[in-house]
Amino acid sequence: MKKDTKSNISSRVVEKEVIPGLKLFSLKTEAKRIVTIEGSLLGGSHHGTNKNWMLAEIVAEMLDQGTKKYGKTELHDLLEERGISIDWGVSRFFLHFSARCL
Repeated sequence: MKKDTKSNISSRVVEKEVIPGLKLFSLKTEAKRIVTIEGSLLGGSHHGTNKNWMLAEIVAEMLDQGTKKYGKTELHDLLEERGISIDWGVSRFFLHFSARCL
């Protein structure tokens, strides 16, 4: 008989409120030495005004441009050498992020 995968996963999720309004959900898997992070923050285009409706999109694009210490290409190479990927996106209500490292 096949296990109910959905209920099996949900029963293993651990929820912790780190600070008021910030919840952390974690799930230990069988994969060794792999970390995946997914999240979102309020900040999509819905939260802008008529004057700055593109602000959320611009912020998401800027997050990919590097840091004060590393330019875009240097940061990309540094992360890639370590098996790390980071992605950003924006929807109507949220700024989404995901990161994976081996």
